Amino acid sequence: NSAMYGISLSVFLDLVFRAFSFEFYYIQFLPLLIYTFAGLNRKEEKTSTKKGNKYIDLRGKY
Repeated sequence: NSAMYGISLSVFLDLVFRAFSFEFYYIQFLPLLIYTFAGLNRKEEKTSTKKGNKYIDLRGKY
């Protein structure tokens, strides 16, 4: 009985971790898309590229 509980708990935690990691990746990836679209829409390319490079550097460290 305890073995079944442990297996179900590990499967549940694995599913939760996968959902959270996917959401975390999506939340990280979404602002990058917004920055790129803003850079394409605006003609102020210098400021948008600076923001994009800073964001990429922060993502690279983590």
